[in-house]
Amino acid sequence: MSGQCACTGEPRLLVPDVGTIVDVRDETASGDVKTFRIALDDPQAEWKHLPGQCAMVSVFGVGEAMISITSSPTKGWPLEFSVKRVGRVTGALHDLHPGDKVGLRGPYGNRFPAEEWKGRRLVFIAGGIGLAPVRCLIDWCLAHRDDFGHIDIIYGARSPGDLCFKTDLFDRWP
Repeated sequence: MSGQCACTGEPRLLVPDVGTIVDVRDETASGDVKTFRIALDDPQAEWKHLPGQCAMVSVFGVGEAMISITSSPTKGWPLEFSVKRVGRVTGALHDLHPGDKVGLRGPYGNRFPAEEWKGRRLVFIAGGIGLAPVRCLIDWCLAHRDDFGHIDIIYGARSPGDLCFKTDLFDRWP
């Protein structure tokens, strides 16, 4: 949840919290998908998210965009957001570097009902940047590995250079 209004004590859902980009990682060979690790400047403002939720990420002076949270709640802060360069806001975000400031509001959206899947075999299917919102869920399920049966991940991309999250795909995930 965002910080609270000084006058009413109510949550400030429309005012972004200021965060700092602590790391930027290219996910694809072309550089059109990057993962940003962002920490809030005020640790008291940190909020909890669930697998499948997203946040509004602001590039000051440019605008904001709704972006999937790609890091699992089990990892805590800083949060990770994986972004494909497709428009004005995502293009401006791609031009930022560690140490630059952004705004964050959230979390928003529904979650994946993973607790209801306990004891079941799981099959995750995604393509291209579509793996971003599912990555959070996969990591959450792996952190709770004993709760689930076999886990399969089916993922494709237009070309090998367009594969996102290669370390996860080839080194960390089953």
